[in-house]
Amino acid sequence: AIAQTADGYLWLASNSGLYRFDGLRFERYELSSPGQRRSRDISALSTTPDGSLWIGYRFGGISRLKEGALSHLDTGLPPVTVYQVAIDAQGGTWAATVGGLFRLEGTRWEAVGAAWRYPSTFAGLMLIDARGQLWVNNGTSWSVLAGGARQFDAEPRFPATQDLALAPDGTLWRWSGAGAISAVAGPGAGAAAPPWRPDFNFGSLLFERSGGLWLNTYGRGLRRIAAPQQADPRLRRPIESFTRANGLTSDHVMSAFEDREGNLWFGTSGGLDRFRDSPVVLTPFEHGPATGVLAPAGGGEVWTGGINQPAARLDAAGRVTAIPGLGNIISCAYRDPQGVVWLGGISQLWRQAGAGFEAVPLPAQVQPNSAIQTITMDGDGALWVYLRRAGLLRLQGGRWHDAGSVLDGPFAKELLVLATDPQGRVWVGHAGNRISLIERGVATRRFQDDSGLDLGRVNALHFRGEHVWAGGELGLQVLRGERFHSLRLADGPPLRGVSGIVETADGSLWLNEAGGFVHIPGAEVAAALRDTSHGLQAERFDALDGVLGSAPQIRPVPSAIEAGDGRLWFTTDAGVHWLDPQRRYPDPPPPTVDIASISTAAATYPAADGLRLPEGSSQVRIRYTAPSLSLPERVQFRYRLDGVESEWQAAGSRREATYTSLQPGHYRFRVRAASPRGVWSETESSVAFEVPPAFHQTGFFRLLCALLAAGLLAWGWRLRLRRVSRGLRAQAEARVAERERIARELHDTLLQSTVGLIMHVQAAAEDLPEGHAARQSMEAALQRADKVLIEGRNRVMDLRGHDPSLELSAAIVASVTELAQASRSMVHTALHGPVKPLRPEVWEEALRIGREALCNAIQHADAARIDVSVAYGDDAFRLGVRDDGRGMDAAILSAQRKPGHWGLVGMRERADAIGAPLEIASAPGRGTEVRLSLPAAQAYAPDGAASPGHWDLLRRLWRVS
Repeated sequence: AIAQTADGYLWLASNSGLYRFDGLRFERYELSSPGQRRSRDISALSTTPDGSLWIGYRFGGISRLKEGALSHLDTGLPPVTVYQVAIDAQGGTWAATVGGLFRLEGTRWEAVGAAWRYPSTFAGLMLIDARGQLWVNNGTSWSVLAGGARQFDAEPRFPATQDLALAPDGTLWRWSGAGAISAVAGPGAGAAAPPWRPDFNFGSLLFERSGGLWLNTYGRGLRRIAAPQQADPRLRRPIESFTRANGLTSDHVMSAFEDREGNLWFGTSGGLDRFRDSPVVLTPFEHGPATGVLAPAGGGEVWTGGINQPAARLDAAGRVTAIPGLGNIISCAYRDPQGVVWLGGISQLWRQAGAGFEAVPLPAQVQPNSAIQTITMDGDGALWVYLRRAGLLRLQGGRWHDAGSVLDGPFAKELLVLATDPQGRVWVGHAGNRISLIERGVATRRFQDDSGLDLGRVNALHFRGEHVWAGGELGLQVLRGERFHSLRLADGPPLRGVSGIVETADGSLWLNEAGGFVHIPGAEVAAALRDTSHGLQAERFDALDGVLGSAPQIRPVPSAIEAGDGRLWFTTDAGVHWLDPQRRYPDPPPPTVDIASISTAAATYPAADGLRLPEGSSQVRIRYTAPSLSLPERVQFRYRLDGVESEWQAAGSRREATYTSLQPGHYRFRVRAASPRGVWSETESSVAFEVPPAFHQTGFFRLLCALLAAGLLAWGWRLRLRRVSRGLRAQAEARVAERERIARELHDTLLQSTVGLIMHVQAAAEDLPEGHAARQSMEAALQRADKVLIEGRNRVMDLRGHDPSLELSAAIVASVTELAQASRSMVHTALHGPVKPLRPEVWEEALRIGREALCNAIQHADAARIDVSVAYGDDAFRLGVRDDGRGMDAAILSAQRKPGHWGLVGMRERADAIGAPLEIASAPGRGTEVRLSLPAAQAYAPDGAASPGHWDLLRRLWRVS
């Protein structure tokens, strides 16, 4: 059985389960939950106006599928085959089974028997006619129940009738057991055709919406009669037969169905077959498809022939009338302005004469096996013929002339197409990207690269009014003024291999090219003629529309013509086709998109709003479809994932969207579809889902990582500070050791030698009498030498260092006691905060800086008061020396030193050595202030340092580095 639900899906019943089909993909639909034992052998499918799908089983039971919810309605039914479920005009639900007829009352099936005046314990097929009457096959005849009635008619109808069918006009047709098919009731029964007796007597009937009648047989395939209602058999179309020989999957036809788009579906023992209305019709030939020449024959008929295909006349009904005696190879066909048809073959030419053709002798110089490529007649009545091996000939006044000299040299041998314009001029298309124009036997113009021609091989020339169209290997061009201009399509593959061009009366262009048949509407043609850069919107007919093969590229030309009835004929390398450009095929509404599933790396889930995927599902695949049963391959999609994309993404015909790096969050997937003709749906389908974060994607995990990183950074800072501190300590110890070595050397050499020298001079002075002038000079020199010795010893003491156990301010003042006593300066000290032990290198350098500042204030500033302050703060250590002396000039401060003196430079170098900023503020007459500061973590020894903060550590690391 076959049925279609409101969402567009086609449902198929089989003995292995229920399947649904979207036009491209079959999908099994499970009818039982895991652990349930329910038969998968389905015998009946029906749909009802409320969107329900009713499912009948071979071994009893009925299920109902509505909006994705499945319910089983078995109560009251015997375990026998269900043939059909039907809903009458009043909404009553009926079930026909091997065990009788049943009606659904609530959730229970009630047997329909004597009370309903139903005469049988068997019920087969059911039908509801145009009047709302219910017809039931009771096994021997048909019982009828009027709409709303509670009892069947007393007298059953149509004994020994195997099937009833309802025609589109409401007429009821019967297939009797004797094999006669006839109209028996309804508006068309009285004037219907007499009974029709096919050559078989077992099967069923199906009327298509256009009125054609199909007979589905079990063993003889399909039969179709296009107009069964015609009373005159002469008006009926021939009976068409479809069997395995025609491609049917099997001759045993089990079910038939027509969908909402007009497609016909037949289920056979070998598969599923679809018949759909196609705009392109392949013309039948007795010897099969072949490349065919084309020429109008008047009315709706055409002349044709081909390779191994004798010349024939095709009428509008598709009948082929062969023309005997013309050989089996026809390479060219042409209809001249007088309506006479010319046919060319291999070294042969024929002219239409009455109902047949007569041979036209060719010149003696024509070699054997010279195929006639193209024919045309100019305005003077001369016939131009080009043969592949003999060249260009002209027949005029019954005599042949060699016309090759009309064209230039090699171009006379490279002709592909001849055509005559409305002015009677002959146009020649060449293989080497050239078009020549011949007027009254003389070539007057040539179009090549310098004229804009860009076709490569020129295959087609066509004229209508003032329009000159040219087609070739590289596309389509139009002549505007003195130049050819290329035309292009806005979408799809570019035009290639154009060998047939037809401009119809409405201004439309029809092309036969490598990709199929192309239709360019008149409005688009007009726009391109105004602006040749305009991208043409076009409709392409290809294999999906019934086109076999592709356009010929050498011969026959032209490969497209217009017949007298307006139909267009095309030839390809696989056969001759026609289509009616006036026939309009209604475009079905855009299909509704069904979002089927959402998949992750772990599993696949049915798409439903609010779906919560597994944690950390960064790779997500969303499968969607849009049921379309005519041309599903041309359905286009576009989608957007809110939260990821702000614009719609063109998906083409792809039915799946994949995202590979989704972050945790809430998302909504939206998708729309377009019909095969490109009409987009106004509504969209969407599904919302959530990707919850994995543990490593949570804020708590990020906080832990941040804390860990901060801890590692702090630990790294401390390691760095320790290493820098050890380096500074080693440097300080090295300097101290070097000073001590220098002090020893000075003491053991210079000072000892100086003492010895003084002693010798003292002895010499004592040998001189007192008052002697030399003795007085020597004693004065000895006094100066004593001072030098004392100062040298002081310098050695400085090199030896001072006792770091002293508080720094006291050590600074003690280092200049003698100098302060010899001056007028008063030194005051101030101590702030509890004393903390300083790092040795800090104590040493701070002592030197403080002593230098104090000495400068005593020796150079002539200060009366000097204040020395030391602050042991928890955040920083600070040293300050301030005097009220004469101060320094701005030039000295900016130069960082006084000419010939290096005290200021030395202080800054010592401050830099411990990573401490040194500030010197001074102005003439306002004294000088020296300030040194150092963070606690850098200044104090570890056992006395305050716990440094992170910013202190950072500052220390920055300054030391």
